[in-house]
Amino acid sequence: MDAFRVGIGEPIFVLTRAVDRFLQLKPGEVVRATVVEVSAGGDVSLRIKGNLIQAKSTLQIPQDASVLFRVLGEQMGESGPEIRLQFLEVLENQGGAGDFQNTAANVVRTLAQELAANLPVEGRIPKAFATTVEQLLKSLPEDAAALPKDLREQLQNLLQASLGSAGRSIQDRLSTLLNEAMLKGFSELVDLGSLKEQMFTDIDKVLQASLKSVLENTGVGLEARLRVLLQVLPAEGELLLNETVPASVLSPSPETGHLQTDLKARLLQMKQVFLDQEKRLTNNLFPFQSATSKEVGGKKEVLARMLPTIDGLLQDIETFQLLSKLTNSFYTFLPVIWKGLKDADIAFKKSRSGPEGKSYYCLMNLDFEKLGKMTVVAMMQSRDFFVSFKTDNTVFRSLLNDNVHELQKMFQEQGLNLKVVNFLGTQENHLMPFERLESFENIINIKI
Repeated sequence: MDAFRVGIGEPIFVLTRAVDRFLQLKPGEVVRATVVEVSAGGDVSLRIKGNLIQAKSTLQIPQDASVLFRVLGEQMGESGPEIRLQFLEVLENQGGAGDFQNTAANVVRTLAQELAANLPVEGRIPKAFATTVEQLLKSLPEDAAALPKDLREQLQNLLQASLGSAGRSIQDRLSTLLNEAMLKGFSELVDLGSLKEQMFTDIDKVLQASLKSVLENTGVGLEARLRVLLQVLPAEGELLLNETVPASVLSPSPETGHLQTDLKARLLQMKQVFLDQEKRLTNNLFPFQSATSKEVGGKKEVLARMLPTIDGLLQDIETFQLLSKLTNSFYTFLPVIWKGLKDADIAFKKSRSGPEGKSYYCLMNLDFEKLGKMTVVAMMQSRDFFVSFKTDNTVFRSLLNDNVHELQKMFQEQGLNLKVVNFLGTQENHLMPFERLESFENIINIKI
């Protein structure tokens, strides 16, 4: 059977008449198939998820074999839409649950290698990187903890490194994009002003706002919202990850109003509007018939700068989505305006129940222009809170320590018990499991 392992990358093309039965197959999904019959000319009968389908392949697969495929997606063929499956391997053990898990891990490991080879450089995002992130989002098992620990750590390191490749925070890039779009006359196409107001919270006001309201619009939860919407908008069909959100979903309505404030939804909408505008400019269509070639060229240059910026922002949001799924957490950037803050991210997780009940965790990474980097880990068990600040800046650490009474006072005013506060240097690693999000299992609702 080893000869079949070299066939990775060999596609199986599912015939058009089988498409209707395969609407539930999603790109990136790993599926098991049984080879029912092999005919001359490359015709193969496969049984997948209880459905008997006909496929074509140049690969000679033995009858009755149990085979693993990865779903590549749908494309148009000569006779209509086809669903493509990538051959992975023939399972030697027909019982296969362990084989299935191992193969899923191998798929993720291969994608991690592709990710490492295509990391963004100086803000330039290779197309292969974006494609790999999409495939990883679809290929990770429901419980990422089933993957080997070294593979999870490798992926987490790669993804976190990619987030810093632009050298500028999401907040900074988004602000620059919106300012340029408004200055160059694109504000009539997209409501840019409200987006900026909706997305950022001033640090002076953050204590008066619900943390949930501050973080829920960063785009990381968009697909979860869309899955809920599918139940009230069945006519839209299934929305696949990274597809342009239909205009009818984004148009104001009682069911879709909350999508108006979601950053990823708005960026997808903005991207489509700008692509349409670019097409109009290229074809000299209304309302640009009377525009001079210089004016048209100027607008095209602006769009050529803004579209990659939008792609970069979407890429970072999807990277946070992948980090969330990989670490079984809610992981996103911190959308606050804070003078001197270069970049920040935040994650929430919940532990399994222990002798004293469930524990809740918040991990926050802050990077200040003058004060340097700081990690904050806040844990809640019952009604007791344990907070640790970790930084190599001794002056910063001393300043925090001197003002710890302010933090205690804030907790008391909210009726919360701040039991322990620690001030640590980065060389102290006993909080490392929490910083790596390794001991957390479940996504939690943000209620603090």
